[in-house]
Amino acid sequence: MSKAKAEGRPRLTTGRSVPLLAVLLVLLAVWFGWSGVRQWRQAAVGAELEQSRDQVVEGLQTALTGQLGTFGKVLKTERVASALASGNAHGAAVAIREGWPGVEDVQILTADLDAAYADPKAFGYSRLALLEAAIADDKPVGRVVRDAGGQRLGLAAAAELGP
Repeated sequence: MSKAKAEGRPRLTTGRSVPLLAVLLVLLAVWFGWSGVRQWRQAAVGAELEQSRDQVVEGLQTALTGQLGTFGKVLKTERVASALASGNAHGAAVAIREGWPGVEDVQILTADLDAAYADPKAFGYSRLALLEAAIADDKPVGRVVRDAGGQRLGLAAAAELGP
C-alpha cells in the first residue's frame, strides 16, 4: 500500500524549480539593496535639512539680537530720552523713527494698556502679548506679530514716560 501511495504523488523535479528559485532570490536581493540605498539617501537628505534649519535659526537669532540691541541703543539716545522724560510720546515716536532707518511704525502706549484690553481682537492678540512680555521682562523683547494683514517683527520695551 505504501508503494501505491508513493506512486500516486507527483514527483518534484528540481530541474525547473532551482533556476526559478535562484531568479526569485536575486530579485529579492535587488529589492532589499534598492530599499537600503533609498533609506541611506533619505538619511543623508534629512541630515542636510537639519543642518540648513539650524543655520537659518542661528541667523534669525543673530538678526533678532542685533535688532534688539539697536532698539535699546535708540531708546537711550539723547533725543528719545528727553522726549520721554518730558512726557512727549509723539516726539519720542518721531525721534525713534528718524533715528532708526527702516522702521515702519512706532507707537508709544501707556503701561496700563487700556486701549488694548478694551478690544483685544481689534488691537491684536500677538501685539498685546508682545507688550505684556516687554512690561514683565523690563527689557526690549521681540516677537512675530500679525499687523496690517501680515506677519511682521514687533519690538517692544518698557520706558518711563514723564509728566
